[in-house]
Amino acid sequence: EKGLFYYAPQLQMSERTLQRRLSAEGKTFKGLVEQIRKEAAKRYLNDQYYNMAQISELLGFSDQAVFTRAFKRWYGMTPKNYSKTISNLSKD
Repeated sequence: EKGLFYYAPQLQMSERTLQRRLSAEGKTFKGLVEQIRKEAAKRYLNDQYYNMAQISELLGFSDQAVFTRAFKRWYGMTPKNYSKTISNLSKD
């Protein structure tokens, strides 16, 4: 996983400056990464184009089990149950 050390130079600032700017907004780099992963996970599952292993890899999780635990923490259900819910809603 790429961290501040990777993104700060691309934004033409030091790591510390990026940290300060995020902090001023009440955010952390880790928190932003988590938020982006969370939103992307739902989008990928809604699209129903990728399987769970592919989504796990696209989001940078070490394996599918780690992705499943994170998704359950975020949404209170497994990605599989979420996908079933989406499928059932689209049938109505």
